[in-house]
Amino acid sequence: MMWASHPARRQICPIYVAGLIGPGGRKSMQPLAMRAGDVGYDQLHDFVAAGVWDA
Repeated sequence: MMWASHPARRQICPIYVAGLIGPGGRKSMQPLAMRAGDVGYDQLHDFVAAGVWDA
């Protein structure tokens, strides 16, 4: 689990997954960020869009 080695990823990953499986219609970044409340759109987008992470 490469995401677990970085503190920011460790915080954002559960929020992202909960947004995908939780209630709410649209699963795009903006609605997920609005429902999450704890993280912003940019943080969620960076988490998903940055495919290559340094461990």
